[in-house]
Amino acid sequence: QQMLLSRSRDLLRTYIARSEETRDIAAPVKVADRVLEAVMEASAPLDGRTLSLIMKAYNVCDKSERAITTFEEVFGLAGDGSDATVEREHDGKLVADISALNVFTISALLGAHAAHGDYEASLRVLAAMEGNSDYSVNGKKARSWSGKGDPLNMLPDTRIYNIALASAAKRGTKDGLRAAVEIFESMPNPSLNNPSFGKPAKNLVTFNTMINAFASAGQFENANDVFKALKSSGIRPDRVSYTTLIKASINSGKLDNAIDLLDDMKWVGVQPDIVSYNNVIEALCNVNRLYEAKDLVNEMESARISPDSMTYGLLMKGLLKASKPGPCLTFFESACADE
Repeated sequence: QQMLLSRSRDLLRTYIARSEETRDIAAPVKVADRVLEAVMEASAPLDGRTLSLIMKAYNVCDKSERAITTFEEVFGLAGDGSDATVEREHDGKLVADISALNVFTISALLGAHAAHGDYEASLRVLAAMEGNSDYSVNGKKARSWSGKGDPLNMLPDTRIYNIALASAAKRGTKDGLRAAVEIFESMPNPSLNNPSFGKPAKNLVTFNTMINAFASAGQFENANDVFKALKSSGIRPDRVSYTTLIKASINSGKLDNAIDLLDDMKWVGVQPDIVSYNNVIEALCNVNRLYEAKDLVNEMESARISPDSMTYGLLMKGLLKASKPGPCLTFFESACADE
């Protein structure tokens, strides 16, 4: 049985990795299905590593519902964290050892909910992990999972909270954003003085997810406040933090603020990438600040970041919009020479 599970894990890892490279979403699903058939035929209980890979295979292939039903079949627990009764299709033939219910398999479960922005289910799963059966969302009570899994790996960590946060943020509604804020604010800021119990602390992914949630909702000021909180927390913002806020600044009409953020990136040692530059170049071209846009292209080249076809296209579009066909043609010839 151990050899079967080991071989299954190798196959799943191989086909998942291949799928992420080739975008072939059929093969991992077939492998996951076959692994489930094989373990049932061998009456082999699944371990946590194998089960989490099976669920990941379904998730990466946009079959998140299959990931949820597999979880329910194995554990007999409602995948939405509620106290609903689960009907098991295989009559208990698909089982797992008690240690398989842990943060890894639950991460895969939450990933399935995140794919649909189902933050209500994610919140109930968090409550279930924490043993909080009094928690209720949309009239559905959570069921405590205390004592049903690996006691050493059942408490939700920062990664678990981040997936739930992403679920709420992805919903794209006011209620979803409100839930995201509640999750974010429930987590303590990172600090050496954080207690070892209670809610897990925020990390860079937490802050970036919340910045993007506010930015997507058109709430630049709130996104900027989270960015400031990130900087004051002692965690250094990364390229994602800056690029997300740069785009939010531009969308809110604060172009000069976006330029300041681009400068701040370089000042703190975060190298802007071509996406960061193109966002600002496009905004400058849209308001006819062409010399500044060209300066940024020169800056990119000095930093050994090669402008791409989009960069050149943005500048040429800006020149044509400003009724400067001659410079546009010159720039086009220069771009072709660079190619």
